[in-house]
Amino acid sequence: IRIGSEVMVVTNVATNKLTVIRAQDGTTAVAHADGAKVYLLAESEVDNGAGYTASDTTIAVDPNTGGLGAAANDYILIGSEVLKVTGVSTNDLTVLRGQVGTTAATIADGTKVYLLGSSAPQLSAHPDILSSVKETVQADYNSFE
Repeated sequence: IRIGSEVMVVTNVATNKLTVIRAQDGTTAVAHADGAKVYLLAESEVDNGAGYTASDTTIAVDPNTGGLGAAANDYILIGSEVLKVTGVSTNDLTVLRGQVGTTAATIADGTKVYLLGSSAPQLSAHPDILSSVKETVQADYNSFE
């Protein structure tokens, strides 16, 4: 999940209580206001032992089907780069690199891939690119462990 700029891993759900591991993927654990939005992040990982150069346009993810679920015209986030998916063949995504004002960069094997959604104007309207993730849920922040 993501709250503000912090990414967390949910390790347990019990009724309205989430147990999380804070400050994941290079983010910092910070205080969050009661009532702040909680974003569910669909994620996968890059699956290519050699990684990718900034000019590669086919990215293998593990898995896309049943995991990330990216489709044509969706946007994904890898590191700080936003990519537009133009085609899908099982786990291979054909992409346009460096979208929404980001810069194409090298991508290491195992890097996390997040599904952002399919609306470029919505993405560009947000200073925090992850704030456009498709699905949100509300949580009781007093119940985080």
